[in-house]
Amino acid sequence: MTQRVSFLVLLVLVCSFQSTKFNKTKINDEISLLLPEDFMPIPPDEMASQFISYRSPIAAYTDMKTEIAFGINKATSFWKDTDVELMRSFYRTNIVNLYDKVEFLRDEVQTINKRKFVVFEYVATLYPANKSLLLDPPIVKYTYVQYSIIRGQVYLFDFSSPSDEKDLWKPIIQRVMESVKIK
Repeated sequence: MTQRVSFLVLLVLVCSFQSTKFNKTKINDEISLLLPEDFMPIPPDEMASQFISYRSPIAAYTDMKTEIAFGINKATSFWKDTDVELMRSFYRTNIVNLYDKVEFLRDEVQTINKRKFVVFEYVATLYPANKSLLLDPPIVKYTYVQYSIIRGQVYLFDFSSPSDEKDLWKPIIQRVMESVKIK
């Protein structure tokens, strides 16, 4: 019986991935990638609540349910193109310090379209503050993020969804991330 259930779950995941249509999207003069055709831009006034950063993303997208977020950003950096492993260690430490609990699914350097990227895929848990009078449940998110250093700039591609949708989004966002091209 459990084999049948496992097979059905796998079949649903494969079918949902295969039914996802992708469009080649030019983000700006430097960046292009594939995005699911049902992704839509997040309005600039909503970006601040979705992406906590001192700089607004270059672009940000969500789906019809607006439970997921995909953002693209770049920032001037002190990192050199050869500092990928050092940057990986630095960002890993930052990720661990941001949350109460982190389970890494991927933590590696990967070459994508002739560029080296630091790739993290993880499920993170943030428990409510102890001062809360309500018994709020923890926030648990699935995140797939990758960074690249190019000519003194760090390029960031960041996807997050509710953790219970990880299996649905994982193959889709992996295809998006592996399609990234930076001139």
